[in-house]
Order: sequence, then C-alpha cells, then structure tokens
Amino acid sequence: MIQVGLVSLVIGVCALILGRMSRGARRFALQRIGILVALLSIVMISFGLVPSSSSSNTLSIFGIIVSFAFGVGGSRFALLQSSRPRVGVVISSKVAFHMAIRSGLIAELDGDAEIIDLGNSPTAAEDNLNGFLGLLRATVNLRPDYLVIWPPGLEAGRCDEVIAAVTKLRAQGGLGILLQTGSSNSLAISSHIVHDAEEGARLLMEEIRRTVPVKSTELLVIAGPAWSGHAESRLQTFRQGLSDYTSIVFEQQTSWAPEETLKIVRSFSRSRKPKLIVCPNDSCALKVTHAISSEGWGVPLRSSKVVGYDGIREALGCIAEPSSSFEFTLIIPPREYGVKAAELINIAYRFNLSLGEYIRPAIQCVHINVDAKSVVRSESARRQLYG
Repeated sequence: MIQVGLVSLVIGVCALILGRMSRGARRFALQRIGILVALLSIVMISFGLVPSSSSSNTLSIFGIIVSFAFGVGGSRFALLQSSRPRVGVVISSKVAFHMAIRSGLIAELDGDAEIIDLGNSPTAAEDNLNGFLGLLRATVNLRPDYLVIWPPGLEAGRCDEVIAAVTKLRAQGGLGILLQTGSSNSLAISSHIVHDAEEGARLLMEEIRRTVPVKSTELLVIAGPAWSGHAESRLQTFRQGLSDYTSIVFEQQTSWAPEETLKIVRSFSRSRKPKLIVCPNDSCALKVTHAISSEGWGVPLRSSKVVGYDGIREALGCIAEPSSSFEFTLIIPPREYGVKAAELINIAYRFNLSLGEYIRPAIQCVHINVDAKSVVRSESARRQLYG
C-alpha cells in the first residue's frame, strides 16, 4: 500500500508541475488531476503506515484524518501557488493615459495575480510598430495566461502578429483582451474593450458650439494620426458638425506626440489667433496650455482656450485652475479600460473557463459609455478631483 501511495504521490506532483508549465484550461485540468492523485496517495500511505491490529483502530482513524487534513491543506496551498494567473500587459509606453489603464487593471485584478509588464518607454510609442511588436514577442515568451493589449494601428491592419499571438493564446486556453481597436479580425478571437469615439466627438462638438459663436470665431482643430481609427472618426465628426463655422482650420498629426501639436499651434499663431484650439488628447492640450502661459510666443494666445480629450488626472487638475487656458475635456475615462479588462480576467479565472468556453458573441465587445456628464469644465473637474 505504501509503495502504491508513493507512486501516486509522484504522479500527483508531476501533474502539478505540468500544470504550472501549462496555461489556461489545460493548467486547471492538470492541477485538478494532481490534487486528486496526491490526496489519494496520502490516504494510501496513511493506511500503510498505521498498525493493523484491532487495538489500534482508533489510532488508525485519527492518523488518517490528520494525514488527510494536512494533505488537503498542503495540496490547496500548492494549487494556489501554481495557478496564480499570469497577466501580460502589452502597452508600449508610460504616458499618463497608459498609466491610468495600468492603474485600473492592477487595482481590480484578484490579489494573487502575477503582472508581466515589460513596457518601460517614458514617451508615447504606440505609433512605433517595431517597438510594440518587440514588446509583444517578449511578453508572449514569458507564457502569460492572459494578454491585455493596446495595439497601435490595428484598425489599419498593421498588427497581424497581434492576431496570431492572441489566436495561439486562445488555442492554449488563454484569454486575449484588445483595448481601443475596432478591427473585425480581432473581434473573432478576442475580447474587445472600446469607447464610442464618434459619440465622444459629438459631445465635444456640442460643447464647442455652446462655448464660441459660429460667426467671427477662428477655430483650430488638430486631429490625431490617420492610422488611428478613433482619431479619424473624431476628425470626420468635427468636419461634418462644424462645417458652418466661418473660420475653421483642420490639421492632422502623424503621431500622438504633444511636441507635434505644439509645433502646429506655433506655426498657426504666427499669422492668426484662434479663439479655440481643439487638441488630439489631454497630453497634447496640456503641452499647449503650459506653452501659452509660460513661453514668449504664447503671449498673443493668452485669450485662446484649449480643449482636450481623454480625462487624465493631470488634465482635470489643470482645468480646475481658475486662470488656466485649458477650458474643458471629455472623460472616457482611460482607467476604465483597465477596470473592464480586469473584470473579464477575474471572471475567466474564478470560473476556470478557457477562451472558447467564455467568449461568446454577446460579450465580445465591452463598451465604455460616454454621455453629456463626460464633458468636464472647471467646476466638475474640481468635483472629480476633490469630491
């Protein structure tokens, strides 16, 4: 009996080790087998070690109970240690928007989750495809169970490797979550978290109309890069909805870099003084706002107002200042991307579900809603910050 128990124990330990090396549903299956075999082996060894005489019946029962209790506790500890969910974060920069996503993800994930985050660029790099793909490959090589990806330009078909990585993860029982993108290819093999950029632009446009008159007002609208589906959607909404303004200029950047926004504003201000400067996002709006208040060339623009998009905390702080040129922004908020991703991962992990069992058409796309309350001016910014 002891020999059989020892062999069973070895088999159980091997199953637990294989479970540790596997991912997703395969990991949970092997761990369950390991636990069951290990418990069975403990019972067998207990029966073999205890004397068989009738005078030792009480001791036998007590020994089995104690051994079984220690076996259950030890096996449970081994299962928890070997089945910690490994969450790979493939976000290629540490700009404020991306850090807010990370913050939401880490705050909402179950406490024992292991975070794999190799993104350490201090500047926006989402338009650097090679850098992003290198980060993706390095993260995938560490064998995460879940991938949370902010893919650059996936709408334009620039990231087939993302599709391949998530497809492979799915085949192994893992879960891929794509943020922001609306690629039809990605929807078939992953979860997808997105906000309605067109609705966000419409809400911002309505606020612009309430802020400045249609006639005799010069507007400068700067859009994000053309390869970003969301930036392009917002630009088209602005073009259609603000076409009746008598003096409006549209510009489009090649990246999300705030320095490029500042360069456009400086060039524009040499001959004209826009009443309102609509920036691609909050980081760009902050760059312009600080330049207007501190640099010599910005003095003629002191009466100009700046508009952002995203709702990062630094932008809310700037809007809350009474003397700030930063007039208003639209809150997505970016942190909500991380929160929604964490919710999907927590559900998948708690119920031990693989991607094939968990993702269904009804929940393939998780929307982050924006409404009229998402537009934030100074008073509402102070409430957001200080309650």
